[in-house]
Amino acid sequence: MLFLGYLIAKALVSILPLRVSYWLARRIADIWYVFAPHRRQALIHNLNLLPTGVCDRDRTRRLARRIMHNFAEVVTEFLYLPRMDLRRIAQLVDLESFKILKTRLAGRRALLITAHLGNWELGAATFAMMGLDLHVVAYDHPDRRIALLFRQHREEKGLKVLTVKESAKRIRNLPRASCIGIVADRDFTGRGTVVKLLGIPTRVPSGYAGLAISEGIPVIPGFCIKDNEGRYHLEIDDPIYMPSEQRLSPEKIVERFVKILEKRIAEHPEQWYFFERIGFGEPSVL
Repeated sequence: MLFLGYLIAKALVSILPLRVSYWLARRIADIWYVFAPHRRQALIHNLNLLPTGVCDRDRTRRLARRIMHNFAEVVTEFLYLPRMDLRRIAQLVDLESFKILKTRLAGRRALLITAHLGNWELGAATFAMMGLDLHVVAYDHPDRRIALLFRQHREEKGLKVLTVKESAKRIRNLPRASCIGIVADRDFTGRGTVVKLLGIPTRVPSGYAGLAISEGIPVIPGFCIKDNEGRYHLEIDDPIYMPSEQRLSPEKIVERFVKILEKRIAEHPEQWYFFERIGFGEPSVL
């Protein structure tokens, strides 16, 4: 049923203007908000963990609905990728913010880590279309048909897709000028590191940290965030690991990323797409 929904959405997005597709996506999100109470309650629970606190019940519910609207637009943009070239991408994305990091890398290998915040898919595709040799680690959807659909969308834009299982071995053999992209806030393997995320013990991915140390690869956090005008910008943080830091442990690298993630979530809570309660719950795939 979910695969059929994606096929219908893909067909509509392939013929409709993006603004019309956005409108339809938001109406679907309204239905989702009503008929998926476990998702809605998870969003509300997580929002109330933020340091700023979203205490007003009505305000929190409005923000949860807005998150579902925004996530529906993110999915729409992902399905719209086959229609995008750099000219169309530039209408949605501030390319100059991406050029800053691309220039800084200057052909050097790096681990680029992000989260389910903003539009990680559009950010990765933008880098690939700008000529960055980017290999992304992607969790395969349990439905193989959906997994194939997602993989095709990514590869059509020039991304090299690695599954979680094959990533460690293949990353070690990548060309020295390659970069690796990882979404590092949801652990689908059960082998991650437990850290406190917004005060709650949570298992998050950590394999990238050990890999960075063993291979001597810098780790740079970045987030593709939409501004009030509807355009995405790449917000880059300072590296959380450099090969010169000999004594840094993998756990410390993960903790550094989580601290940055908490700060970014507090700045952009309406673009944080975490649809299960923070903690040890089994991650779900949408």
